[in-house]
Amino acid sequence: MLMLETLAVANAALHEHELLTEHLARANLLSMDLPSYLKEHGARELAAALGVNPSLISQWKIGYRRISPETAIRIERATNGVITRAELRPDIFGDTAA
Repeated sequence: MLMLETLAVANAALHEHELLTEHLARANLLSMDLPSYLKEHGARELAAALGVNPSLISQWKIGYRRISPETAIRIERATNGVITRAELRPDIFGDTAA
């Protein structure tokens, strides 16, 4: 029973952390663009989280390939909202900075 209580507390803390991260990102306190994120975390880390080749990340970074709306959402989730879908595709999701 103690293990279940511990797991419940851990899940609640994780959920609270995710909500706080999302809130801060929406307030542009943690938000960053893709190149800034990659400087800090690297293309390999993001590629692994998304299940894609790091070269695709580089193509997105330099603008050679456009990020699909679905992938923008996946990137937002993989970065816990640090890179927002609106940052990646303001033409579709709107510009939250405005």
